[in-house]
Amino acid sequence: MVKNIVLFIMSLYRDDSVEKEYTDDSNLFKANCKHTNETALKYIAWKLNQEQQQIDEIYAFISEQVRETSLDKFKELIQDEYYKDKIIDVPLYNNGEMKGSFKSISEMFDKLQDYKDKNPDDTVVIHVDMTGGLRHASMLMLALIRMLKYIGMELGLVLYVNFNTAKIENASDIMDMFTLLGGAEEFNSFGSVNQIQNYFDKLNSKKLRTSSSALELLLEEMRDFSEAIKVCTNYKDMTNVLSLLGEALSIYKRIIKLKANRLSEQELFFAKLILVIEKTYADILPKDNKPSSVPAIIKWCAKRDFLQAAITFYTEWIPVYLIENKLVIIKDASIEEECRKNKAWSNWQVNFFKNYRKEEIQTNTENIEINELTYNTIRILIDRGLSATKILGKIKGKNKIFDKFLEEIVKFIKQFDKASEKLRFNKKVDSLAKDNVIKYILKESMPKNHLGDFKSYLAKRVSREDGNLEAVILNAVKNVDKDKIIAYFGLKEDKKLTTGEKSKERKEVFKEMLEKNIIETRLPKERLLQFVEEYSNYVNDWRNQVSHANSLAASRESNFDIAQAIINSVNLIDEKF
Repeated sequence: MVKNIVLFIMSLYRDDSVEKEYTDDSNLFKANCKHTNETALKYIAWKLNQEQQQIDEIYAFISEQVRETSLDKFKELIQDEYYKDKIIDVPLYNNGEMKGSFKSISEMFDKLQDYKDKNPDDTVVIHVDMTGGLRHASMLMLALIRMLKYIGMELGLVLYVNFNTAKIENASDIMDMFTLLGGAEEFNSFGSVNQIQNYFDKLNSKKLRTSSSALELLLEEMRDFSEAIKVCTNYKDMTNVLSLLGEALSIYKRIIKLKANRLSEQELFFAKLILVIEKTYADILPKDNKPSSVPAIIKWCAKRDFLQAAITFYTEWIPVYLIENKLVIIKDASIEEECRKNKAWSNWQVNFFKNYRKEEIQTNTENIEINELTYNTIRILIDRGLSATKILGKIKGKNKIFDKFLEEIVKFIKQFDKASEKLRFNKKVDSLAKDNVIKYILKESMPKNHLGDFKSYLAKRVSREDGNLEAVILNAVKNVDKDKIIAYFGLKEDKKLTTGEKSKERKEVFKEMLEKNIIETRLPKERLLQFVEEYSNYVNDWRNQVSHANSLAASRESNFDIAQAIINSVNLIDEKF
């Protein structure tokens, strides 16, 4: 159900007021009135009656002077109307001077919000008479209307009663102009075109056709770009969206220049903002048919506080940008193949920057001094391709259960000295006791989505390891859930590296890859290494900070720091260094 509220500032009643016949542009409404607010009420009631609706309540700002001299007389003027007892007044403090305005607005807002809360299922429409009050009254009403729209009230008729011409003027277009300006501000701050789009949609729905097809295309492309930012799209799609936006902007500028006399006054007003819009997008629109670069888009997002997009693009786009543009050149094709195996990241390039470690630069396990046996220590030893005997030689006595496991492997493998015996590996494993440690590890390593039985899985593993049965068993440890391995063997907890330690470790890995000519770079090496350290350090920390800020103030301060850090970090690898 629709609830119609009328809002106005009550004017003084002058004893020498002359009754006039007021009308509107259509000349269909005619009413004899002495007071401008009286005229507005009668007109609004007449308009609503055409839609089988009525005025439900009237809210009026009333100054001390009006209350003393005019309120009772005004009520006499409307004593024959159905809404005569519906007036709810709010004091206009200091007789409407600026000093009391905020208090008056706050009290009126509270009353109207209370009304809306009591009618939660209804659409509350505010109709406004802008005639009464002092010169700054319109500013007061504009502020209140914006507040009411924020809490979900709709704006209906906005009127000005011209005493001199006895005409009721529709001021809705002026109010809508502020909606358009608010939309421009929303776009400039947040990249959203919703208010601008709603403004023209509302006018077009009245069959006024105030927007050209060129403007509608521009708004559509602006909205598509805004959505691309929200969903953190991929770089290819982003450049396509920006290309279409650039074309739409160029078309609209030509239309303004060549056909301005055919555009509506509302669109011409909007066209004044085109320079602001163009300036907003300037850094990321295609130039000379070349798409905007990855660094440019990320820095643009950071500067405009699209932080989630900036972090996502920084994480997922930069590694691809560096490798595809040969700013970082990987000289060993097998590295890409290995990085592609890890599906945890959106692309293999991210995995390379975050996790990849060439075997030659793995920790030298021959010189490791092992004090406690941890999961990571076992992984390192197995990754080095050491045999069960060599691993046992390094860790014997550190963990009796794991010692026994290695001894079992050595004993079990001796059965397969002859090549022909290896064909019987899967059967031999299957015949082991259910609680045998080798059988347990191999069973647990089998993926849940493996198509086939345990024996077929073992056959596949033997083939993958080129018949190295010992490697089949040892590498199975890596495929078992980490927590299960720790629990089964009673391993010690690994020392957890801090984010800073991890990032410095990544920097050292890249430094060694550069020194050993595993990778090359066209960037200054120190800048690349600094970027690698920052990339490793920032990615996880930034996601956590944005998702789990402790307070709004802390969040704002933190977000500013992150945005600046993104810009500084991207500058390290921007080709324009």
